[in-house]
Amino acid sequence: MTIGLALSILAVVIFAADWNHVHASGSGPTSLDHLVIGWIHQRQAPWWTDLSLVLAGVGSTGMMIAISVAGIAVGARWRRLRDMAWTMPICALGAGLLILGAKAYFHRDRPTLFTPIMHATGYSFPSGHSLFAMSVYGLLGYFAGTLAPTKLDRRLIHAATLALILAIGVSRIYLGVHYPTDVLAGWMAGLPWLVICIIVREALGRTLHKSRDQTRGRAELSLGKKRAKSLGATSSRSSFGKRRTPA
Repeated sequence: MTIGLALSILAVVIFAADWNHVHASGSGPTSLDHLVIGWIHQRQAPWWTDLSLVLAGVGSTGMMIAISVAGIAVGARWRRLRDMAWTMPICALGAGLLILGAKAYFHRDRPTLFTPIMHATGYSFPSGHSLFAMSVYGLLGYFAGTLAPTKLDRRLIHAATLALILAIGVSRIYLGVHYPTDVLAGWMAGLPWLVICIIVREALGRTLHKSRDQTRGRAELSLGKKRAKSLGATSSRSSFGKRRTPA
């Protein structure tokens, strides 16, 4: 929790610095945007284009809805992942509201440095795909990590999750629909929301599990008393009903 809160504060600071840099450039491309977009534009390749188009679907709103529905189904089916039934849809919904609110507030236009490979509507800052990836896929990786049998497996899952988050963000720059500063802002806005979702899940999960354990313990204790009373009554009737034999 301490590490998560520290990272969230750092993310907010980076987000604010990023927007100040963008605002200073008149909401147009910054020096960082020119540098990164130029480097990526020179390395276009068919396989990279195909991969970026696939990643556009992986980070889309439709995919977030599908993941939320899957989280509800998995949580309802497996007790160990029961918390997914409410955390995944809340995470996706909250991320969507953050995206809509931030885009409406900052209203930065889409990049025009190069002809985009795909068409995208709406404002550019922050990147919705990057924010979705950081929060929703980050939470999905967190849940997957709780199922890992070893520390190495957990680290591999977290590394794969981080790689997917980075790939989705970079693909938005490659496709020409976002500036690098948009992608950075999406990551930094999604990180605090991810931390909040994990903290709430941990806190409520412990409370709910403790409450269920206490309820189960009281039920077992009550059942034990009833059984003991029933056995005592049976023993008394058996003793009373025995025929005495003369000495």
